[in-house]
Amino acid sequence: MDTKENIADYIEKNVESFFPVGQKLSIIRTYLEDKEEYPSYVKDFDNDYMFIDILTKGGVNISVQPDREIGIDIITKDGIWQGSSVICDVVFSPISGIWVTYPTSLQRIQRRHFIRWEEFSFPAKLFIQDPEAGDFEEINTTAANISASGIAIYTKLKVPREVPLEVEFNFESIKVNIPVKYVHSQYDSTKKRYLSGFKFIGLSRMLKEQIHKKIIAMQIDYRKRGLI
Repeated sequence: MDTKENIADYIEKNVESFFPVGQKLSIIRTYLEDKEEYPSYVKDFDNDYMFIDILTKGGVNISVQPDREIGIDIITKDGIWQGSSVICDVVFSPISGIWVTYPTSLQRIQRRHFIRWEEFSFPAKLFIQDPEAGDFEEINTTAANISASGIAIYTKLKVPREVPLEVEFNFESIKVNIPVKYVHSQYDSTKKRYLSGFKFIGLSRMLKEQIHKKIIAMQIDYRKRGLI
């Protein structure tokens, strides 16, 4: 991609490329105001729809309804992406799965909230609690991108999802130390590390606004320098 091409337009034209077979997803039943996130993955796709795995929790299938909207979080080597899709059909034979539309709002989230370039990174610390001892293990790492609602960081090992987690970082003089919720991870075989995404828990409105303003200012600066 030409670095001067608007990245939002690029995403809009290539949304399907974000969902290869095997791509891990995190699904939210937004129409039920369900805050629970259910792991899934892409099983198949065509030009108009993708076929994702049935949602389950504890081995039990989670009910979804056609013509309803769901929220989708994905993690790629370029960062965390969010969007919404519409359920088209739910099938159980011969292969179980859910047909959904591609999330047309994906590029809008990118345009307004996120920066994801190799030039953009900053030091961060991840704290993982030992479920038995209760102590937190500190891991020095690098943030790959940030938004007002979450952060993606690189780790050598896969982050456990069922333990308390915290992050600490200083983004453009904005200091944050806060609990986070694991979204999921994607392994980058080229760089031999995981890109893991997290949502902030309890981040104040003031800090959200400060982070968002900094990101907008950086986007303007990057455009002036011809990086996007």
